[in-house]
Amino acid sequence: MANKKTSALLVTVGTAIALTAGGAVAYWFWQQRQPTVGNTSSLSELSMVPDTALATISVSTDARQWRQVRSFGTVETQTRFNRQLAVWRDRLLTENGLDYDDDIEPWVGEKITVVVFPPEAEAGSPGSTAPGSAENSPEGDAVPETTDPNDATTPDGAETPSEPGGLDPEMIDPTESQAPVLLLPIADPLKAQSILQGALAEAGEVTKRDYNGVEIQQFAAGGDEPYFATVLDRQMLALTTDDTLLEQVIDTHQGEMSVLNTPGYNRAVAQVATTESFIDLYVNSATAATLAAANTVQAAPPQGLDVLQQGQGIAASIIVGDDGLTFNGVTWLRDDAPTPYQPGKSADQVLDKLPQDTLVMVAGSSFKQLWDTLDLRTDEGIKGPLNPQNIRAGFQTLTGLDMDSDLVDWMTGGFALALVNAPETPEAGPPVGLVLLAESGDRPTADKTFARLDEVMRDRYQFQVTPKMISDIEVTDWAAPFASLVVTRGWVDNTAVITLGNITENVIPKPTNSLANSSLFQQVTGGEASNANGYFFVNLEALANDKNNLPIPPLPPEQAATLAAFRAIGFTTDIQNETTAQFNITVMMAQLASPGTLPDLSSEKNQEPSEDGTDSE
Repeated sequence: MANKKTSALLVTVGTAIALTAGGAVAYWFWQQRQPTVGNTSSLSELSMVPDTALATISVSTDARQWRQVRSFGTVETQTRFNRQLAVWRDRLLTENGLDYDDDIEPWVGEKITVVVFPPEAEAGSPGSTAPGSAENSPEGDAVPETTDPNDATTPDGAETPSEPGGLDPEMIDPTESQAPVLLLPIADPLKAQSILQGALAEAGEVTKRDYNGVEIQQFAAGGDEPYFATVLDRQMLALTTDDTLLEQVIDTHQGEMSVLNTPGYNRAVAQVATTESFIDLYVNSATAATLAAANTVQAAPPQGLDVLQQGQGIAASIIVGDDGLTFNGVTWLRDDAPTPYQPGKSADQVLDKLPQDTLVMVAGSSFKQLWDTLDLRTDEGIKGPLNPQNIRAGFQTLTGLDMDSDLVDWMTGGFALALVNAPETPEAGPPVGLVLLAESGDRPTADKTFARLDEVMRDRYQFQVTPKMISDIEVTDWAAPFASLVVTRGWVDNTAVITLGNITENVIPKPTNSLANSSLFQQVTGGEASNANGYFFVNLEALANDKNNLPIPPLPPEQAATLAAFRAIGFTTDIQNETTAQFNITVMMAQLASPGTLPDLSSEKNQEPSEDGTDSE
């Protein structure tokens, strides 16, 4: 009994994470250690997190928010989610004699944080010693203080662990990982002391030692790894299976560099921090890039590594709404990043030229700028259809025209590519059509290009090229032999429009009921005047409608059931300056009347095989 009670106590943070982060989320981050982690609005917690941390996740303990989250989805997805929660409840609490409501909830604070560290470097390699240790800093040198308390950046020339080169990818094994450190804020110290001491009375031997004036307690956990715990300032319980990481937390709490000292961190996080967040995330981009480079099993593509290596960090807050989840995030680059962001104008101007029955859409503020960015990365290993050289060669072969001078150079404004519902007609036709919009900065050049394309389609491919009028707008049809394919081109204001399928009259003339005015679109993209530089939108509910009869391969039953839980997804980006970009992702979900109940799995305990393949006892 003593071992079981001790084990339960020592995984209290893990338990709370499992019950507050949905079990599956906590397990994924803990076991897979992927670099998607988090920033928190609680400065008291993050001031204890070493700046060498790969990432942090802070999860709300608000029961109201968890009831709302558990109410999202379909009956099938809710059942699976509640079952996963029950598995973690039993594994981390019930089987060890603890109850969340009785033993944790009375004293725990608003958010629980899990800190993820990168794999430990091999001895003798850069980053193999802890920051601030004797081997890692000259004798007598003090940790450099920040020059700006509001931004916590280091003085010029001061080397910080978050800069590239802090870890050598050749000296780390990405398949190995360090233990997470779990931080539990203590909102009620008296209740925490009473409950924890009561549990410890049956815990058996506890070893204590002093580290820099702070007591570290070591608990034996039967055949498992021992746990190490300490309480800092009577307000934070820190727990881990690696006491050297606990020492780093103590060092950071006593003045060593924390994630708050990461250049640009405070300024960036201020844009997304909110007291209403459900989960706060932060990831150290440079450290993530090093791990990606070291991953010999599935190495990241060069262009992806380049983006990470230029980055300083990524932070996001996840907010629970009435209809789904919203991710408000920010990414920021190092001050010396060789390829800074390129701020652009809003892409909103093309949205009012798309109809409300748009199913899928991607839009940006300048196709030429996007093309130039891709072109800069040609030497970084971009493969497949996005390689500009391949696109140039293909366009030249098909049309005899020059991609840059005949097409890209005049596409300097907003652009959009969308899948649109086609109207029902007596003739059997595709249920959807494709539309491309491109604002022109040089209409005469664009008209010359289209005139030459008319000749190519007629003379080289024997298409029938036919001008016609829609309302008072002249358009041109390119009809393949036997009318097997019809492409229509025209202009709306100063925007070139190219359609494929029976949707031309949906977009020419400009639709009265546009996508920009759609309530669904506004819900998932932040409203009418978001002024974003880029958009992505998908109406999953409409795509799943049987009447669309889209030629989409059937998904496996479990994936199809998961997809049915989502109604729509919207994604926007806003490049604010050369180093900072904000993003917003909103996921609208189906909703049930209640969160359901967690199942009793005790009857299955002796029937299900254990994780190692043997029967449970």
